[in-house]
Amino acid sequence: MPSDDFQQEYGAMFATTASKVFDPYPALSREKIPEKVTGATTMGLDLAKQQDFTAVVVMDPSRRVIHVDRWTKVNWRVQRPRIMERAKRWNAAIVIDLANVGSVISEDLQAAGATVQEVNLNSADIKRAMIEGLQMSFEKGRIKIPDPDAPWTPAIFKKLVNELDLFEAKLTRTQKIGYGCPRGLHDDLVIAMALANYGISSGAAGGVMPDDVTISRSEFGMLPVEDEDEDDLNDVQAAGQIPKRPRLKTPRIIRNQYRRRRRSALGLDDDGGPLFDR
Repeated sequence: MPSDDFQQEYGAMFATTASKVFDPYPALSREKIPEKVTGATTMGLDLAKQQDFTAVVVMDPSRRVIHVDRWTKVNWRVQRPRIMERAKRWNAAIVIDLANVGSVISEDLQAAGATVQEVNLNSADIKRAMIEGLQMSFEKGRIKIPDPDAPWTPAIFKKLVNELDLFEAKLTRTQKIGYGCPRGLHDDLVIAMALANYGISSGAAGGVMPDDVTISRSEFGMLPVEDEDEDDLNDVQAAGQIPKRPRLKTPRIIRNQYRRRRRSALGLDDDGGPLFDR
């Protein structure tokens, strides 16, 4: 249990105003960011919502932050290869929030070859557990973040540290602890980092399936590719022959399964036009 929860529950110290959740400064490290890592890493991916940023934070198994990135007002046709490039570079499993279009984006990334773990942050209890898990990782000294003041550290790491420093907890009207940033600010990088940390704790690992991987159709009971139309796929799925959401095995033949459904769900036209501009 995080220390502030312990004080509230057992020390009768009930917060009436917002309080800080993280102290990121003891976690700062002057160690240089590696150009590559050995083994698998975990990427937290927080997708843009309205005026927010799409945020990416990659952590190695020791919970050292090795990559931070964010962008806004970028349509999905541009975002997907950008995300996949980072997943390939760091051999990262992607931990993604299912809120909004997250479930469809998750399938799209899996169809592109990514290993994906899904988290439903629409649940306040799940979000609270994830944030408190990151809080405990900080308190136990497990987190390492490249020092933004080091000359070799990219400027984006300063934004991560600032978001962590400003992230706050306060009691809701129902007397539960709620988490977020002060009004008018952003917490996308914090959420992405919490997703990555959660992925490490839950054992997410693995990277991107090579493009030339093939799996026999008989393994999934699939129809020949040339016969795959929407009605045939629905019939076969209803019979339980094709998993609706394959997670780790996503070769080229399975990608065809998602093409029409993804275009429809994401609002793409037949030429793969943009999903949204933010």
